[in-house]
Amino acid sequence: MKKILKILTSLFLVFSLTGCMKYKMNIHVDSNGKASTDLKILLSTDFIKNYLKTTNKKVEETFKSSVRKSSSSAKISYTSETHNGIKYVGIKATDSDSKAITSKVQNGKVTVTIPVENITNALTSSGIDTSSLSNGTYSYQSLEAAGVEVSMSVTMPGTPTTNVGTVKDHTVKIDLLKEMMKTKSKRVTKITITSDTNSSTIYYIIGGIVVAILLVVLIIVYARKQSKKKKESLEEQLDEVADEEDRQDRDVDEDAPEGTPEEIKETAIHEDLSEEFREDDINDNDDF
Repeated sequence: MKKILKILTSLFLVFSLTGCMKYKMNIHVDSNGKASTDLKILLSTDFIKNYLKTTNKKVEETFKSSVRKSSSSAKISYTSETHNGIKYVGIKATDSDSKAITSKVQNGKVTVTIPVENITNALTSSGIDTSSLSNGTYSYQSLEAAGVEVSMSVTMPGTPTTNVGTVKDHTVKIDLLKEMMKTKSKRVTKITITSDTNSSTIYYIIGGIVVAILLVVLIIVYARKQSKKKKESLEEQLDEVADEEDRQDRDVDEDAPEGTPEEIKETAIHEDLSEEFREDDINDNDDF
């Protein structure tokens, strides 16, 4: 990385005038303090051809070799982009383990320290007094408008606090170009960022799971209660039907004659004979 910074330093003023430089570094820090770096360095093809007098391939190979020396684990690939009609080429390195970045985990906090003095002091190291770069051509606003970008973002496991940059969610964004253009006394040379080791998002997820489980339990309890009510209602209806059948059976039993079938038959015969004799007596009386 230091070799790359030397190259960029020596060329900064020239390509800052043409808006040909884009340097982006993204650092991801986990809860154990391990940091992995993604880096993208791009130069405009116009700058490579007209100012460096070389080929795109040569520049890409130079950047790749420099990154490889600083991080053997980096996955490096060539890349190209177009911004505002200007074509850029360069390299993209992922999963780089920069030795310059240090971290410490203590009392549930992770603190990352990133030295950026070589970047922010690039102009001063080249003998340029940034306090004199206040005219329209060399101001921060004019360089930014021209497309020059030197930036860094650091994503932490929790909501971070930092000595420089802006915080959004778990990410700190630092405009290193702005730091380069400051006077030396106001310039940051070391970035220190601290956050909790565990993301509050994890607690939200856990909380959401707990709520979901409670809802499922409530639904099951409610369904069981409804099922129990329906079962009790059905049992009551069955009991009522059974009671009605018992009542009807009792009524039938009360109306039915007593005795064995033979006795009941004999009684019925006697009753029929008695009824006939009564009718004959009535008829005899009518004759008289």
